[in-house]
Amino acid sequence: MDAFVSQRAVYWTYKLEAFGGSLDEVVHDGLRDGTMNAVLNRGGAGGTTAHVSMVLDGKVYFEGNALGLVTFEGLKTGQAGTEANKWIGVNRTSAYFDIYANDLTVASAVGQLNLGGTVKALPPTVSKGQPVDVLEEKVTSKGTPITETLYIKGTGEPLPLAAVLSVNGVGGSIVFGPWNLPPKAKAPSKWVPFNGSWLAVG
Repeated sequence: MDAFVSQRAVYWTYKLEAFGGSLDEVVHDGLRDGTMNAVLNRGGAGGTTAHVSMVLDGKVYFEGNALGLVTFEGLKTGQAGTEANKWIGVNRTSAYFDIYANDLTVASAVGQLNLGGTVKALPPTVSKGQPVDVLEEKVTSKGTPITETLYIKGTGEPLPLAAVLSVNGVGGSIVFGPWNLPPKAKAPSKWVPFNGSWLAVG
């Protein structure tokens, strides 16, 4: 994935649908900054929606509804209710900075494509008239079988186009591009400092 790491910016979307619900993430990564919006819809009658937004611009900032702060950011329920819909800032010196900054830069997003399993080449294919190389990676994590099929440009720079995931039979997809359009990551004007004691698990 050296070609991926060398890029200045990447836009990617992640979608997962299962059990009558859905998870949608839109991520825009740069070299040192990025943005992310995530929505989890639990579906069904009386379904609930968790949402959260993140910005990396010097610090990591995140905000969301109470359910989003619990589900995505790991806050205690009571604290999530108090901090709901406020921007929260995590300093670079915080022990939690790397956790919250994960996937918000091009380099950290590479982890989405490297599961640490067995990789094999599948027959190449054609998409929109262009040749595409295909790789399949399989791994078992904590007893859960995971398969990722990665589609890569067959000409020019070997940049990822998409990844199709199967986690214990539940499907998801990541679509990459456009490339090298810098994110509009801007720190919020008002925010409250993050406190590690807010986390449900320290």
